[in-house]
Amino acid sequence: MHPVACRALVRLGFVAFVSALPALSRADLQIPAGARLQMGSGTLDAGGTDAVISGEVWIQAGTLLGLRNVDIEPGGTLDNGSGQIALAGDWVPAGAYLAGTGRVDFVDGAGPTSATVSGDNAFFNLGFTSTTGKNFRFPVGSVQSIVGQLEILGTQASPLQFRSTVGGQVASINLLPGGTQNIAHVGVSDVHAIGQPLAPDQSNEGGSGNDAGWFGNVLLGEIRDLPSSSPWSLALLVLSLAMLALRARLAPLPRQRSL
Repeated sequence: MHPVACRALVRLGFVAFVSALPALSRADLQIPAGARLQMGSGTLDAGGTDAVISGEVWIQAGTLLGLRNVDIEPGGTLDNGSGQIALAGDWVPAGAYLAGTGRVDFVDGAGPTSATVSGDNAFFNLGFTSTTGKNFRFPVGSVQSIVGQLEILGTQASPLQFRSTVGGQVASINLLPGGTQNIAHVGVSDVHAIGQPLAPDQSNEGGSGNDAGWFGNVLLGEIRDLPSSSPWSLALLVLSLAMLALRARLAPLPRQRSL
């Protein structure tokens, strides 16, 4: 990397280990395998480009915003620390994402009109914000878990939309116990809330339904098979019932009172 570029990163509060880092592509923010980027408390606006992470990115207390897509390649690591990441496009975590106590925000952008959150993810704080009625899509069967705050903010004129990637098949949002929510103007289609009930005092704005766990709709619990008992436990149960029956037979009858 050119020395001037390195000095610019330092002024922004970054510390970059770039011994194996070639010149950054003008199209994307690329961190190749073997390279590490530490952001400290700095802020970087990616200007609508992708982050392609094959090495390591440590957000620490920094802010990485203006992203289009975030692509964590196999073997790559994105450690959110206590910082913030904001993107307008797709989230593709083929590598490792470490939530820390940080925040990920999905927002409007100049390019994408929809965004897909791929894979099963564990976020600390997670936000979705749109003034354009943006579609946020989740693969069928995927679960997005949130420990801290879940924020979903559309507008009355253009509610944002949560959808699974296949109509009629379900994806899930899991706000864990102790987490908080701030939700307004959202439509839901084929996405269930399997943790805390979400937006219980609101209505589905523009979604097609199949929204169990949202808007006061009850999430039906799964019917699970009872665990099979061992022969010894069954024998003990039978013996206990037999002893109770014998005790009942041997117990003296209550004396009747004479008139």
